[in-house]
Amino acid sequence: MASHKYKSTIPGTYAPGSRNVKISGFGNELIILQSKQRPRKLTVYGDDQKEYNFLLKGREDLRLD
Repeated sequence: MASHKYKSTIPGTYAPGSRNVKISGFGNELIILQSKQRPRKLTVYGDDQKEYNFLLKGREDLRLD
């Protein structure tokens, strides 16, 4: 059986006709922000050597923070 390596595109970086930025790794920390909804901040590293920060919340509207 052949082994395939799949890489995901970083959300928000897809643009038709241009190179897609792929995930090359994740930050060592998941920071929990001190607000009412306690969102988490995650750093994702792209194969373009840049950092992308994401705000993660479960079943909540991100606009409330």
